[in-house]
Amino acid sequence: MSRSVPADEVIHPALQERAGASLQENRLSDRRRLAVLLQGAALLAHLRRAGWCLVDGWSGARIDGDGLLGTVAAQAGAGAALPQELLRDLLGELFGLEQDGNLAGRGEARKAGRRLLERWHQSLTPESPNQLLADLFEHAPFLWQREAATARGALAVELRWEDRRRLRIAGPRAFERRVLARAEDLASAVAVLSAPGAQNLWSPAEADMLELAASGRCSAAMDRWRAESDAGEGLELARLLLARGRFE
Repeated sequence: MSRSVPADEVIHPALQERAGASLQENRLSDRRRLAVLLQGAALLAHLRRAGWCLVDGWSGARIDGDGLLGTVAAQAGAGAALPQELLRDLLGELFGLEQDGNLAGRGEARKAGRRLLERWHQSLTPESPNQLLADLFEHAPFLWQREAATARGALAVELRWEDRRRLRIAGPRAFERRVLARAEDLASAVAVLSAPGAQNLWSPAEADMLELAASGRCSAAMDRWRAESDAGEGLELARLLLARGRFE
C-alpha cells in the first residue's frame, strides 16, 4: 500500500473514548506525566505513517486512572503543526509551564522535561516523530521501567485499509523489526512492548556506536566512542551526529 494513500482506520488506544481527567487536571506523578508524553509521541508517529493528523491538537484529550491517554481526535490528511510543537504543547498541558515557558521544579522527570523543551524549541523544520521518541527515551530512560509498561504499549498500532491490515511499531526501524519478529498481532505486540526486556529490543547490549547514533541515542553513542576510541568509526559517528544536528 502506498504511503500516499491514507489508512482507512487507525487502531490505537489514544484515539479511543476514555473517561478521566483533562490534561490540565491530571494528578499524576511527574514520571507518569512523561509516560503520557510518550503515548502522545507514539501517536504522532503512527498518524504520520497512516497519513493522518490531529484534528485540533490535544483538545478534549483525557487521561484515565491508569495513566492512559485517550479521546484524542484525528483524521486523514496532513496537519499544519510541527510534531515537536505538538509535543511541547502536550508537555506544557501536562506539567503546567511558567509564564516564560519554562518548567519549574526539581526531580529527574522535570529535569528531563526541561531538556526536551530545549531540544524541541530550536528546530523550525518538522522533526521525525520517531526521532522525538528517541529524544524522550534518551532523556527519560526510566520510561523503560515497570511503571511505564502500560504506556509503552502505545508504541504499537494497527493500520487498516480496505484490502489489508498492517501492524506497525513506532521507533527506529531496527526496533520495529525486533518487536514484529516476536509479535503476531496488536495484542501480542503490546505484550512485548510492556515486558521488562523491551529496552533490549530498542538498544541491544551488542549495539555499536553507529547503531546507537542512527537510532537517536546520541549521548550513548558518544560514550561508546570515548570508551572504544576507534578513529574510523569516530568519523562516521560525527557524520551521523552532524546530520541530526546533535554534534556538541
